[in-house]
Amino acid sequence: MLMALFLLLYTRGWWLLALALLLGYAGTLPLAKWHLEHRIPLECHGQIVQTDFELLSAAWQVDGQTRWRIRAQHSPNPCLPDDTTLWLQNTSGQAPEFAAHYRAKLQLKAAYAPLQLDGFDANARWFADGIGGFAKPKGPVQLFASTPRTQLSGLLQSGRWAIEQWIVKVLGMTPQAGIVLALTVGEQGLIDAQTRDLYANTGVAHLIAISGLHIGLMALMAGWLARAILTRVPWQALRTHAHLATVVATVAAALAYCLLTGWGLPAQRALIMLAALVLNQYSTGRANPWDSLWLALCATLAIDPWACQRTGLYLSFLAVFALLVVGQGVYRFPRLRSEKLWLGIRSQWAVTVALFVPCSVLFNQQSLVSPLANTLSIAWMSLFTTPLALAGSLLHSATALHLAAFTLQVQNHWLNAFNALSWATLPVPNQPWPIVLLAFFGSLLCLTPLGWKTQITGLALMALMLWPSPRPAEGSFTLNVLDIGQGTALAIDTTHHRLLFDTGPAYSAESDSGRRIVAPWLRQQGTQPFDALWVSHNDSDHSGGAPYLLNHFKPALFVNSMPADNPLNALAQQRGIATAFCHTFKAWRWDGVLFEPLPLWQGSAKPPKGDNNQSCVLKVSNAHHSVLLTGDIEAPAEQYLLTHFKPGQLTSEVLISPHHGSKTSSTPAFLTAVAPHFIVIESGWKNHYHHPAPQTVDTYQHTGALLFNTAQLGALAFHFPANRTPPTFNIAGEVRKRYWTLHESSANRPVRW
Repeated sequence: MLMALFLLLYTRGWWLLALALLLGYAGTLPLAKWHLEHRIPLECHGQIVQTDFELLSAAWQVDGQTRWRIRAQHSPNPCLPDDTTLWLQNTSGQAPEFAAHYRAKLQLKAAYAPLQLDGFDANARWFADGIGGFAKPKGPVQLFASTPRTQLSGLLQSGRWAIEQWIVKVLGMTPQAGIVLALTVGEQGLIDAQTRDLYANTGVAHLIAISGLHIGLMALMAGWLARAILTRVPWQALRTHAHLATVVATVAAALAYCLLTGWGLPAQRALIMLAALVLNQYSTGRANPWDSLWLALCATLAIDPWACQRTGLYLSFLAVFALLVVGQGVYRFPRLRSEKLWLGIRSQWAVTVALFVPCSVLFNQQSLVSPLANTLSIAWMSLFTTPLALAGSLLHSATALHLAAFTLQVQNHWLNAFNALSWATLPVPNQPWPIVLLAFFGSLLCLTPLGWKTQITGLALMALMLWPSPRPAEGSFTLNVLDIGQGTALAIDTTHHRLLFDTGPAYSAESDSGRRIVAPWLRQQGTQPFDALWVSHNDSDHSGGAPYLLNHFKPALFVNSMPADNPLNALAQQRGIATAFCHTFKAWRWDGVLFEPLPLWQGSAKPPKGDNNQSCVLKVSNAHHSVLLTGDIEAPAEQYLLTHFKPGQLTSEVLISPHHGSKTSSTPAFLTAVAPHFIVIESGWKNHYHHPAPQTVDTYQHTGALLFNTAQLGALAFHFPANRTPPTFNIAGEVRKRYWTLHESSANRPVRW
């Protein structure tokens, strides 16, 4: 809103702003109702249905498989309403035929994602994209009705797929192929996680999204070609209208390219602004870029009211806003001798200032090397990579594609050098909305022509985004339980320290909870990530995220129950991180909080086979409150603890459920000794282990403790004061409850309030 008010000082398009807001708010109402009616209900999760569907699009994935976007049709099952849009993981290698009709048995998966207390909400993103769920085929996928090739959507998707096939055939499943695909057809599914991290950390991730840079380049090429041809034809009539034909060719080429690349938000904005500028220039001899910006915003929200849920809307329009402020002379900047250098520096500065707050809120980090990286990469990709990628894709030139891949390899040299700098990225903690609004107002002040004093005030307000997150007081501590699906990942915070206990599962070779959940959560805190990493045992759902965290963070200590020659210990030692065995580790204090390992199988005791009963057990307590972290211990380990420790040593206010509430753990004698007031079950929703076991939940309920299951409630945070005041807690499922978030009914929740 502040940006809108500031813009109105320099434009006459206020009525377009009002219309854009009206279209945005009004359009979401019927779309929200339609989306709520066209998604897989929770009770249908895992069911197998026979259905027909239409193939809408397909994309390559890093593992070499393809993912299809389909629309269900003629479904006789109420679990899958007609016209529901799904993502289908197709592992058969079957070549897609777009806008055609298929028939298959599909196993359904509801659109239910882990939910944290802050940060990215996948549920909102799926809802905004109209995704009603996911599916995988159970048997052959049969094509039974083709669609004539005259259908526009089928032609566009077939053209996109032909380009994708050609690029993959020439470049293979390489990171460079993923970038070329993103530059030409807007498909990013083949970009691996390492490349995404590299581009994000150096602040050049926007260069691999179809935007004004690519649309403008395509339009310029088409306009230049049309004018070069028409001004040289012998017929005077055609030569007279060469300017009009050039305008038509420019806009038509931009439109065709936008449709071919998937009609993304930045592409929509660029096309509408280009069309408005070109047509105004042709009809009136002048163009008002401010009105074009408003028109693009209005048209974008009219086409897709749920665009307000996508980060691209804010980043794209704010970047153009900053460039217009610079280009229209609104912003004052010290003039240099070189006009081009001066324009480049002030443009980069203006965009950095304009995007500082939204990038801080959305990504919890700022790339300090971004200005220099963008200065090099924008010029490099504009002059070499993008033209070569477009030429190689559209003209089927293998040589051009290989040259484009080579330019990307050259670019990676300076990006890797920037990323290797210890200060390359600055973590930005989550801030309350009053501070965010003040910082945003400060960024606007920095772009005003009101003098250097005003701009310094603006920078001071922007610096509020770096204010450290509040920490527990001396003697108090916080337990943060992350929602990572089936597995465990939690953190203990004291005044000056943080201990991370377990790291969650590895989902695939390219994805794990360390990268997707734990690391973003650490950035949201904005402080020293963590001092010690404890991994209770070697099961993947507890240690799967550890390699990423050890590689990208450097805790002082890595404690675990694994043999010294385990690969994780070797990785930690390679990174210069001290390692220790948890069952011989001694108790210590941080900021008045006692951390007490409870060792297993000491002396002559013989440990049972398996990793679960080797789990590290850690008790965290202050003068009045305590938490018991148990890993995956089962009945034998529980019996050992009962035999070798006094009941008072086990008593804890909060118990992290042993082995996710399995039927092989949580014996009545153990629960009696612990006597918890709260029991936290970390399990995945509808997990195939069926954790927690119903009989174990019954046992928990007989203790009188309050039960919290992350599968239903999302992430949790318990705050333990230094005095006798009862602990308080925050629940993601309540704090971030929205109408688009799927929730099980209270009758199905193993929770008593």
